[in-house]
Amino acid sequence: LQGASAIQAALEEAANARLRVFVVWEPVLPTDWAPPTTTALTRISDRRAAQFWDHGRLLSERMWAAGVRSPLAGSVIWDFVALFPPGARWDAAFPKPAFTGAPVANVRGDVRLLLRQGFQPPATPGRP
Repeated sequence: LQGASAIQAALEEAANARLRVFVVWEPVLPTDWAPPTTTALTRISDRRAAQFWDHGRLLSERMWAAGVRSPLAGSVIWDFVALFPPGARWDAAFPKPAFTGAPVANVRGDVRLLLRQGFQPPATPGRP
């Protein structure tokens, strides 16, 4: 839950940033047998954030298949942040993140700085 709190703090500092946040919760630890509790969900209260429960880890699998890797062990991508360029589309080909990091608590300073500076990653070649 430290990662969720770190993301909320970064969003508060970048209150005027034009962005959309997708928070995906998935079962990783043996205690993760159910969707996150209301208490966990309220750690990210920013109106720009939408939260999802991915019981089957489908997003993690798709990211792994697209070559997205986390420094945490294994093929399950968790406690992870990815920033995508404006206009990135999650369709047939998974978009390439402009920034990734994990665990979230360890990269929160980078995320906060990027968002405070109005992070505008470079456009993906071949896309407007």
